[in-house]
Parts: sequence; structure tokens; C-alpha cells
Amino acid sequence: MRKLKVCIILFSCIIIFPILYYCMLSIPFADDFSCATETLMYVQEKGNYLSGALYGTRRYWMEFQGSYTGIFFMLYLNAFARWGLVGLRLFNAACMLAFFVSLYVLTDRFVKDSEHNSVSTMAIFFIVLFWNTNNYIYSEVYTWNNVIVIYIIPFIFLFLGEAFYLDYLREQNHAWLTAAFLGIAIGGGTINIATLGCGLYLLTAIYGILQNRVKNKFKLVLPVIIAIISTLANVLAPGNFIRWGDGSRVNPLSVFETSFLNIIKRFWQLCIGTPFIVLVMIMLILVYKWARYSFDEKLTYKHPIMFALLLIFGATLVDFPYALGIKAQSVDTVFEDRALFVQDITIYILMTLWVFYFAGYLRAKWPQLEFGKSHGVLIALTLCANILLLIGGGKIFELTTPYMIQSIINGSAHDYSDYQEEIMEMVEHGDDDVVIWYDSNRCPPKDRIILGLRLGDDEERWDYWRNTAMANFYKKKSVKVIYDD
Repeated sequence: MRKLKVCIILFSCIIIFPILYYCMLSIPFADDFSCATETLMYVQEKGNYLSGALYGTRRYWMEFQGSYTGIFFMLYLNAFARWGLVGLRLFNAACMLAFFVSLYVLTDRFVKDSEHNSVSTMAIFFIVLFWNTNNYIYSEVYTWNNVIVIYIIPFIFLFLGEAFYLDYLREQNHAWLTAAFLGIAIGGGTINIATLGCGLYLLTAIYGILQNRVKNKFKLVLPVIIAIISTLANVLAPGNFIRWGDGSRVNPLSVFETSFLNIIKRFWQLCIGTPFIVLVMIMLILVYKWARYSFDEKLTYKHPIMFALLLIFGATLVDFPYALGIKAQSVDTVFEDRALFVQDITIYILMTLWVFYFAGYLRAKWPQLEFGKSHGVLIALTLCANILLLIGGGKIFELTTPYMIQSIINGSAHDYSDYQEEIMEMVEHGDDDVVIWYDSNRCPPKDRIILGLRLGDDEERWDYWRNTAMANFYKKKSVKVIYDD
């Protein structure tokens, strides 16, 4: 078991460290400039960061967007406005590290009390970690400070809140209070994250009621009630209707159908294009062999198909707010990477729940069933075949970890980041009207993960909003970029 632990820790570090390295290559992108400018404006008006952030959050809630948690931290902990480029990079790395730690804490609370607790926790954490990072390269998540604040920080609150909620179910301690407090922060995340948080809280409360182990039902249900009320305050914000109410009509049923079909489509893509199913099989064996709880005797585990349908419905509900916002009425509608990030995490969490339920179903229906070495050999061969297909098909570098390691070793990631930083310095120290001649022979205009500046080059639209945001931050009249290709 000790050697297995060491291997899991090693492979987890191989995934996490390149991501943290990439965070240290972050370049401000788009909203990062405009939000930093806005933060400094509110600080000047109100006298300090806290007062400015509270004022700005209320203004956003009234005029643009209801997700108050992300907005508050975006204005209060604006790393680029406070500490410059180095501060932004350190902040991004700290947030991503906190994201992985909180994911581990949730995994630990979920697997707690099982046989071989520490090994099963680490193994399941690694599987979910791999899913979250390597099934798809999220171009908007690792280096875009604005997305890290608006999406990653609420996810940290969600993971920790659910962990404390589960802890209360087991120990009946004061963890319910922390879960309730974090429910406020979860409800103020982007609406899809808030919906996911409410769903997980609701499932936790129902589980607690079914177990009938918690004597104080008020404390049991209060966290989910607070999370739902907080989410409603987010959803009903006047700013949401101003931002999305352009007068065009949309059929909510059609959007809901699109959300459902998109979940099915995404699940199918994960099954045929990634090692997703193989890792599901490995997780099932781990859970079946090790996750035997003393407090689940009141669950019958008789309806795995119905439970799967319930989880698919829940995943559809998580997708629905985003799909409604962009008026998605076709399964071919392209979701932004940050929305795919939320959608995929939802699928992974709900799949893990279903695996635990299905393992209980197998134990209840076939108590003599045992997974032997032959099953392990079969799964190992399947996994090896999957990896060989990825390598043979040239898709191995479409996985995040191999792509990052290759780009770090050959220096292309560092070269791209350094060149973007040079352009920032040219703008900062340039004339009022800055002209940048981009050397595409040195670095391509785009990188797959580091978003970079990506300034507009339409000579009839030098006032493109990204260019204007950067110009305003550095107090320039205009920023023009000319790409030599």
C-alpha cells in the first residue's frame, strides 16, 4: 500500500506542477485590464479596496451581473491592480493550488470511513484530478485571472462547503454552520456553479434525512436553504436582465432540450475520445472493494438506472442557465471553455456519485461477487490499449499534461509569455498612440493555454475593446497591433 501511495502522489504531482508552472507564465487578457482599471477607480472613489469592492459589487448586481461572490473578489483581490504582473501570476497559482487542495478535501470527506481510507481517497482523487485536467485542454482556465476569480474561487467554496456538509452528517458537529456560511458564497458564483452547489447540497440533505441519523433537522436542512436563497438572489439580480434582455425571444423548452442533448453529446465524447470509461471501471472496483460504510444500511441501492436519469437531469439543470444566457437552441452551439469546465466537473462529480451507488447495488444484488486479478489485468490491458491508440493517433499531446510538459521543455510556453510581457512593456513606456509590429516568426499570435494579449488587428477598428482596455489601463490614447502574417 505504501508503494501505491507514493505512485499516486508522484502522478498527481506530475499533473499539478505543470499547471502551477503555467500559472506563473500568465499574461493579463481582455477583462483583466478593464477590471484592474475599474478596481483602481473604485479605490480612488471610496478610499480603500474593501469599500470600493462592496460598492462595485452592488453596482454590478444592479446593472450587469448577479454573481456577487466572483465580482467581489475580482474587485477586492484584484492581483494585477494591487501587485502587478508578478502578483497576478502568484495569485493564479495560489488559486489553482487551493482548487486542487479543496478537491482533495472533498474526496477525503466523501470516502471517509471506508476500508483503506487513505489509499482509496488518494486513488479516487487522482482519477477525478485526471478527468478535470486531461480529458480536455481548457484554454480559459489556467492563466486568465478573471476566469480564475469568477469560476475557480466559487468552486473552492463549493468543494469545501460540500465537505463540511458531509462532515456534519457524520459527526453532527458545528460543521453545518461553516457549510451554511459557504452556501452564501456558493450561491454568488456564476449561475451554473451556484446551481451545481444547490444540487449537491440538496442531495446531501436528502441523504441525511434518509439515514435518519441527524437529530436536529433544522441544522440539517439550513445549509441547502441558505444556498438556494443565495442563488435566487443571484438569479434575480436586475443586472442579469439588463445584460441578457436584448429583446430577442427564446424558447426555454428548446434551450432545456439543447442543454440535455449537450450533456449526452459531451458524455459520448468523453467515452470515445478519452480514458474516461476505463477510469470509471477502475473507480468502480476501488469503491466496491474498499468503500464499505457503516452508516449506509438505510439505502437500498435498488434503482441505479433511475438514479442515473436523476443525475442526468441534474447535469442538464446546471447547463441550462448558461445555455439560456447565450440563447442556445441547437446542440451545435459552441460553449465557451469556461462553461465546458463547469459542465465537465458536473459530469465527473455526478459520475462519481453514481459509481458509489452502483457499487452498493452490486453488493446488495450479488453479495458474493468478487473482483479478482483477472479483472485487474483486463482493465490494465484496456488502459494500455487506450494509451497506445492516443499515441498512435497522434493525440497524446491533446492531453493537458503531455502538452504542458512538452511546451515547458522545448521553451515555447516561456517564449510566448516573455514576448507578450515585452509587448506590455512597450505599451507601458510607449507614446500616447502605441503601434506594435507583432513578430509572428518569433511567436505565433495565439497559444493554446496562455491566452496572452490577443489584441485586435482590424485597421478599421483600432478601438476594439481589448485594445481599448489595455490602452486605458496604461493611460494611452490607443494601442494598435499589426501582425506580419
